[in-house]
Amino acid sequence: MADTTFSIVRTVDDSLLSDRLIDLLQDAKIDAFARARGAASADLLGPSASKYFEIFVPSDAYEKAAGIVKAEIDLVERETEANSLAAEQEYMSGENPIPEDVK
Repeated sequence: MADTTFSIVRTVDDSLLSDRLIDLLQDAKIDAFARARGAASADLLGPSASKYFEIFVPSDAYEKAAGIVKAEIDLVERETEANSLAAEQEYMSGENPIPEDVK
């Protein structure tokens, strides 16, 4: 039985994006998992480190996984830009005005 080594293909700040990437990689028959990091203070008094997630894949599937992850991250960024633009256009149209007490 050969030992499998794993490599970090990407780190992300969002747990939902981490889950999305893991599901996508597993759908592509790549054994992938995430490990949460950060968000803790060593002495409980200092500031905590930012939480992030490391996405691990088998080292021998790294190149394939990196391509899949990059394509999905690019898609997420395009969706984010499109959603931001749509929200701005909706606000500017006056269809859903922001109440005065929220401004």
